[in-house]
Amino acid sequence: MTEDGSGNGREFGNEEARAKRVLSEISSRAWEHPADRAALQALRKIPVFDDVLRSMFGFFGEKPIRLAFQANAVRVSDKQFPRIHSLYEEVCHAMDPEGEYDLFISQTPIVNAGAYGMDRPFIILNSGTIWLLNDEEISFILGHELGHIMSDHVLYRTMTVLLIQLASMGFPVVGLAARAVLVALLEWYRKSELSSDRAGLLTVQDPKVAMGAMLKMAGGIPNGGKWDNEYSLD
Repeated sequence: MTEDGSGNGREFGNEEARAKRVLSEISSRAWEHPADRAALQALRKIPVFDDVLRSMFGFFGEKPIRLAFQANAVRVSDKQFPRIHSLYEEVCHAMDPEGEYDLFISQTPIVNAGAYGMDRPFIILNSGTIWLLNDEEISFILGHELGHIMSDHVLYRTMTVLLIQLASMGFPVVGLAARAVLVALLEWYRKSELSSDRAGLLTVQDPKVAMGAMLKMAGGIPNGGKWDNEYSLD
């Protein structure tokens, strides 16, 4: 365990970290998977898609969505979670996004993260992710989520999450048309992960780091101690 109390296996600032290439003005098409693009094109061709999208905009709006996701989260800055802030700055430096996007940490043991929003995208990083992964692996996750933003996935992914929640609560806004759109959104949602995994890999520029992050997120095995020999990337 490191001095900051986390369960990750490498402290921030390790001089052995590999120098990373800065991908200046990189296009999101460099990492977007063909299956992702094909599914998104098919989604946009659904006749009721625009109507459902407008209904969702009218029902929610930007501010309520930000409040819903950020109500139980802390904004990362140079004063709050400075180590994570430094990692995020390095990720943004490597990927060279057009804008600046807020990063928040939410207290939950579920190992995950997400990019959400409409006009002003933001990233939520779960505290369980910080506990389980080392710094390079956290950078992979941040690069993955930044990839969603740079690929313009965020609006549709936010819409997917909201439709799932509304459908589970039986809201009348989720009629047959919206349910048809949700099925298509879920098909695309899975394929969009292929693109953002590539973005995460471009961020860390080390396949072992990317595979290690995905393995630990799937299996929940931390670094260090008796678990060192419990998983393999082979």
